[in-house]
Amino acid sequence: MGEVYAEVELVNAIEQGMADRGLLRQDEVARMTVRALVDTGATESVLPGHVADGLRLQTRDSDIVMYADGREELVPVTDPVAIHAMERRVIEQCVVLGDEVLLGQVFLEQADLFVDARRQRLVGNPDHPAHRVIKIRRVSQVPAGVQTGRY
Repeated sequence: MGEVYAEVELVNAIEQGMADRGLLRQDEVARMTVRALVDTGATESVLPGHVADGLRLQTRDSDIVMYADGREELVPVTDPVAIHAMERRVIEQCVVLGDEVLLGQVFLEQADLFVDARRQRLVGNPDHPAHRVIKIRRVSQVPAGVQTGRY
């Protein structure tokens, strides 16, 4: 079994939000398509500095990352990035590190995707392969005025 890569589109989520509100033209939104390594050992997704710069992402916070060998390092965390893969969209803050885009467990969980290591690819959750399903804990009371059910 080898490494699993996926082609993903990365979009500056703040700029996309501005474009959705008419404050920026859609063609001005920073976006790029990249080949990303799916890293089931990483919690969060990782962007190299040149990708974060190309997407015009700001870094406002830093987090400590722990490498597989136990070393720790303080690294910057990006503004929100929309990650599109297999017709699924996840918005995630990423750590800025290294020279390769990595998709971590947060992305996989939110996108409801699994790794098919034998065929070296991402696949939709077998229980609902055509779309993602977001798991939540049961809400005991629905606030007044909120409708429930399918829309």
